[in-house]
This record gives sequence, structure tokens and C-alpha cells, in this order.
Amino acid sequence: MTFVRGFRARRASAIWLGLALVASYLGLASAPAAAQLDDVRVVMIANDESPAVGETFQVQIEARQSGAGASGTLVPPAFGNLRVVGTTGQMHSQSMHQVFGSAPQIESRTVIGFMLVADRPGVFTISGATYRYGRRTATSDSLTIKVDGADNVVAPTATPSVAGDAYEFDRQMFLRATVDRTDPYVGQQVTYTLYLYSRVEGESSLTRQPSTTDFWTHDLLPPQRQLTAEFQTIRGVNFRVVVIERKALFPERAGSLEIGSAELELDVGGMIGRMMGRSESVRRASPPIRVLARPLPANATPGTVIGAASLSAELDRSSVATGEAATLTVTIVGEGSLRDTSVSVPEVDGLRVEPAVIDDRVESPRDLVGGTRTIRIQLVPQRAGTYEIPALSIDVLDPTTGRISRASSRPLRITATGAPVDDPRAIDPDAEDDEPEAAGDDAATFGPPSVRSEMRRSTLAHHARPFFVPMLALPFLLLAAFFAARAVRSGLSRRAEAGGSARSKRKPLADAKRAQSKGDASAFYAAIALALNEAIERSTGARGAGMTHVELRRHLGECGTDAELVDRIVDELDGADFARFSASGASKDEMARALERTQALIDRIGRLDRIEVSE
Repeated sequence: MTFVRGFRARRASAIWLGLALVASYLGLASAPAAAQLDDVRVVMIANDESPAVGETFQVQIEARQSGAGASGTLVPPAFGNLRVVGTTGQMHSQSMHQVFGSAPQIESRTVIGFMLVADRPGVFTISGATYRYGRRTATSDSLTIKVDGADNVVAPTATPSVAGDAYEFDRQMFLRATVDRTDPYVGQQVTYTLYLYSRVEGESSLTRQPSTTDFWTHDLLPPQRQLTAEFQTIRGVNFRVVVIERKALFPERAGSLEIGSAELELDVGGMIGRMMGRSESVRRASPPIRVLARPLPANATPGTVIGAASLSAELDRSSVATGEAATLTVTIVGEGSLRDTSVSVPEVDGLRVEPAVIDDRVESPRDLVGGTRTIRIQLVPQRAGTYEIPALSIDVLDPTTGRISRASSRPLRITATGAPVDDPRAIDPDAEDDEPEAAGDDAATFGPPSVRSEMRRSTLAHHARPFFVPMLALPFLLLAAFFAARAVRSGLSRRAEAGGSARSKRKPLADAKRAQSKGDASAFYAAIALALNEAIERSTGARGAGMTHVELRRHLGECGTDAELVDRIVDELDGADFARFSASGASKDEMARALERTQALIDRIGRLDRIEVSE
């Protein structure tokens, strides 16, 4: 009996020891998972904690969570008096790892960045960012930004334009206008360049061109070009420099002439910022710049070429018959503007000179405008003989020395044979015919003029034909038929849209069911997310697909949506994003449950139709 009692006691002890070991194992196995559910870190940093007034800086918020079911929402802080000019958007990623014998562990990482600007100096505190997971929250440390308006900021200052260089310095962005000379001769090229100095990137557009009223202008940059940036340091600040405009300007009168102010707009947020409604336009203007144009020397003739030029002349033939034309071609090749340069053939007795035909070809190699002017003149001999055309010439001014030289062609000869011909220009077009002799008594007399013909037509006039009135009415009948057909088509289209609206509500869920039957998890969860976003858009008027989950949560809250429904919608969208790339989400059972949850959420969202969104 003693042995039996001892055996029973040892057996009971063994059972209790086994139960204790099992409980201990279960506790050890679940402890890491429970601990990792609470392993959440939220960090907020700035790339510059002491920016200048008006200078853009970036704040990045990162939340990391690890555990068996890591999933949460990152809520940005309130930035107070710091102005948000752009955002990188919220990026969410997940990774999964598993140690043999333990539950799978998921690490979730959420990152969002904001571009901020301070409009005044001071010390600004950004409160901590919050990460919500389940019913718990984690908060980052606050961030202090010191904006010193005395030491770090250089106030915009205008630079005098007397040296051909004008700008107003700004640490964020400014425009700079330059000219290569400030005292040109009238008609001499002045090269104007407009630069953009910027520390922020974006899409730029010139909203106001510089006024050039007293100049003839020629663009030196091609219409379609790629902006190439260089980097320069101005007053200790590194800038990205781009050439916006480059023009050749030719003064048309002497005196003080102004090149007006240009204005540029820079879209800081870019295309992504406009899509998210977080873009900002920054405008800057360049100061006007002046040049003092000098008159040409007193001995210069009109059309003097400034720089360098050559002139040549040739005849297409040297022998013609009287009354026939020979073509004299004069070619002027030079620098600068040739549009006022011309030559004239002196009068030669017996030689008719026709008006000139001018052809210009403008070129600008190495930003120096020049080209070729071709002048063609028809010469018509009126009688036989040899005609000498003297040398033709133009004045050329050297802008460096102020001296005028002359470019000339060689003399030419033309020989004409044949009988003399009359010059049609010698006939007086105003000469009247001799008056007729006075009519005698037996001369024929004419009665009063008749306003109506007595001759009969071989056919009826158009207005007398029977189809004339219907043809007049035909355009109006066709126009009425067009508008009637358009009204009928519009009514049918509205009816089709009304029927299609109901079908469109069911289409994403139908796509999800087809993807479920095929086992295509990626297509299934994409259709689930699309169905939820379309339901939100129908009920609130806002595109859910164009919002981050933080913005969607805030938007639904402003619509008066129940907080519990908001959490379920956001959780379902988060789960759909993760399940698209997760093996566990590919099971048909999980897809069926997700479809049921989505249908229930869409039914609840549909009851928000009568809720007005608060502005």
C-alpha cells in the first residue's frame, strides 16, 4: 500500500510538472510576440534646424513597428506658424521574417516628409508626431526650429544697373538681368541675358517678358530647348543657375533706353504637388536695366553697318536685246542688323531701273547676330548701246574706333542691241484724248439712259425659278434638324449614364469576385480598394484614391463620419495594400471575408450621401 501511494504521488507530481513546463513554453513563445507588438519607434528630424526667413527646409517623420500584426497610421503634427509648401507623400512598406518555432514577425515602416518655410524670424516648436496602432499610440519628440532674422538673413538689396548687371538678392530665389554693353551705337547689338538663381526646384514660366519698345529684337535661344543648370555661390549661398532668356537688342534711337522688368513664376510643388493640392507658386521680378545709345557719327549714311561687312554685285548676263531685262544681284554679308542697309543704282540715260526685291537671311552664331541681305534689281535698256553701272557701296562703322570705312563692289557693264523701245513710264496716264468735233445738226442723237434692259433672257433668272425659295430655307431647316438630333442624343446619353451609374457601383465588386474565383490576390485586393474609394467619392464628393490615409481620415471626420467606421475603412485599405503582396492574403477564405467586410462598409458609406462636407 505504501508503494502504491508513493507511485500515485509521483505520478501526480509528474503531471503537474508537465503542465508547468507546457505553460512555461507557451508563455515564452508568446512573450516575444507581445513584446514586439509594443516595439514602436517614432522619429522626427529636420535637415536644417536653423534656416533663414523664406528658406525652404525639410522635416521627415518615420515610424517603425514590429510584431505579429504590425499595422498603424502616422498622424503628422501641427506646424503652427511654419508654412507647408510641399510634401513627399506618405510611403509605407512592410517586411516579414519568422524564426523556426515562433510566430511570423512583421516590421512596418511609414515615412512622410514636409517642405516648410518660415515667414518671420523666431523660435518655433513642432509638436510630436503620433503613430496609432490598435488602441494605442506612440509619439515622437518635439522639434525646435530657430529662424534667426538678424544673422542669417540678408535683406533683398537692389544692385545698380549702371554696369549692365541688375538683381535683387534673395536667399531663396531671384532674377538677374545683364547686358554686355551699356553704351552702344544706334543699331549696334546689345546682348541681354536673364538668369534664374534658385535654391528650390520646380516648374518655371515667364509670366511677363521684358519690354523692349525702343529696340529691334532677335531671340538667341531656340524655342524648344532643355534648361541646363549651373551652380554658383553668391554671398555665401549656393544657387542653381539657369538661363531663362537671351536676346539680341538693337537700339533704334539715341538716348537713355530702358529694358523693362521681367517676371517669373516657379511652381515649387511640381506635378505631384498640384495633384495633391499642396503646390505653391513663388513669383520674382528682375529690376529694369538701362543703356545709353549713342548716335552715329555725322558723316555716317543711313543704313550704315556696324561691325564688319562685305558687298558684291553681279549681272546674270552682260548682253541683252533692247526692252529685255538683265538681273543685277547685290549681296551684303555682315554683322549686326542689315534690315536698314540698302544700295541704289544711279540714273543712267537710256536704262530703266525696276524696284528692288530684297531677301534676308538672319543668323546668330556664337550669339552674334549677322546674316546676308540679297537685293535683286531688274535693269531694262531702252535703246542700243553699252551701259556702265558704277561701283555700289555701303558705309561700315568700327564701333571700337568710331571710324567709318566703305565696302564697294566692282563696276559692271551691260550691252544692248536692237531698235529703241518706248519707256512705258514716259506715257502721261493723266493725258486726255482729243475732244471730238462738235456734232452737226444731222449728227446722231442719243436718248435718255435706260435702267432696264429690253433684251430677253434665254432662260429664267435664278430668283424666278421654282426651287429658289426652298433653297433659301434649306440651311435653316438643316440647322433646326441638327439641334433636334443633338437634344435627342443628349437625352439618350443622360438615360444611359443614369443606368450606367448603378452598374458602375457594382463593377469593382464584380471584378473582385472574378479575381477571387481565379485566385488572383493582387487583382482582388486592387478591386477591393477601388470599390471603397469609389464609394467614398460618391458619398462625399472627394477622391479617396488621391488622398493619403491621414488625409482620408481627416476628410471623413469632417464629413461627420463615425470614428469607428473611419478606423474600419482605413484598416481595410491598409490590409488590402499589404495583402496584395502577401502570401497569406491569397487564400480564398480570407478573400471571401474581405469581400463581405467591404460590402458591409460600402453599405454604411452609402448612408453618408446626405452629409454635407464642411469647408
